[in-house]
Amino acid sequence: MGLTDMGVGTVAEGSVSTSNSRTERAARDPGGEPAEAGAEAPARILLVDDKPDLLDSLHQLVTLHGYRPDKALGGQAAIDALRSGPYDVVLLDLVMPGVSGHDVLDFAARESLACKIIVVSGDASYNGVKHALHRGAFDFVKKPYEAGELMATMETALRQCRLEADNARMSRRLEESEALHRFIVNHSPDLIYMLDRHGCFTFLNDRVESLLGYRRDELIGRHYSEIVDPEDLDRARHLFDERRTGRRAASNVEIRLKSRRRPQGDRVFHNHVVWAELTAMGVYRDPRERTRDGFVGSYGTARDITARKEAEEVINFQAYHDLLTRLPNRALLRDRLSLAIAQSERNKQKLAVMFLDLDRFKIVNDTLGHTIGDRLLKAVANRLRSCLRSGDTLSRFGGDEFMLLLPEVRTRDDVVVIADKILDRLNAPF
Repeated sequence: MGLTDMGVGTVAEGSVSTSNSRTERAARDPGGEPAEAGAEAPARILLVDDKPDLLDSLHQLVTLHGYRPDKALGGQAAIDALRSGPYDVVLLDLVMPGVSGHDVLDFAARESLACKIIVVSGDASYNGVKHALHRGAFDFVKKPYEAGELMATMETALRQCRLEADNARMSRRLEESEALHRFIVNHSPDLIYMLDRHGCFTFLNDRVESLLGYRRDELIGRHYSEIVDPEDLDRARHLFDERRTGRRAASNVEIRLKSRRRPQGDRVFHNHVVWAELTAMGVYRDPRERTRDGFVGSYGTARDITARKEAEEVINFQAYHDLLTRLPNRALLRDRLSLAIAQSERNKQKLAVMFLDLDRFKIVNDTLGHTIGDRLLKAVANRLRSCLRSGDTLSRFGGDEFMLLLPEVRTRDDVVVIADKILDRLNAPF
């Protein structure tokens, strides 16, 4: 039996009745999160009709099914209600004086409202239904309506709202997760990359630009060998083609990469080497089945250790060299002398060790100062270097004393020739 004649009370024209109580059958608010974890926000339903008795009967029907709908008497009241806040479902009469249901549909379309509008009207003509659906109506129910049919249509619209809200919420969370992931990856202090099975780059984070001076799009699709120092290509072949995973994969292996940084104010790129600590592993379609056909490529990170390597080189140089003349010190001379003696014994050859010190050097320091004395020591070291062969070693032994190691000497006369050459060079004024 239709309930179109079932009405109690009246509502003043243009008024809207609201209620915010929660029900067990309420649907989620598509515009926001639930107020409580695991709970659903109450469904927001708006009932629109220009006849108070029909509006009251519709309100009573919806209320009996556990909802707390709002009422709008007439089209203008409906538009005002839609402006005041979001609704999930609107039950809308079409034929109303002044602002009609078609006008309400046009307003919802202009404002891009997400509510589902169910037209409840006695105008069931084909053109009327088509016109309403083309203007964005969710469904059409003819007056006089069956209560079960109307409520089933409204429940379908509410389920659609819940699905859209859940989908929007998941999409929003996915976008936030992806944005966070991109932020973490691109702001990592390490270079992060992925290669295909042929060794060509498929992904690089932003670090490649500040570390190596290459744009990401410039390297995508290019082979990894283009950024590896030529002297380390053999080692790189085993690192970048890594197919192992877990603990067996390559980890913290040092390698040199080519960097192309542009100095500020200079339009020309300058190439130099960056030391990197590389960690790599294979990537497979199915991580549980690491087969040749399932191999996709490799993933890895490269950490800049150039500063550490330079510091190690400085420390190593200071440990084995004299900082003033930059010649080998006693420790390095001792190592080279031990090696030269072993080689001479093995090859049945001779070697020579020469000791040299500067006479009256103290007078230079006392009269001209230690700065001039240091300059004199460096000048003497430069002259001594010019007298030696490529395999010979010149060492500053301490103070004004120098030692020379001459391997592979045939006779004593060869040493005398070198000594005379040194004395001749040192006789020229400084």
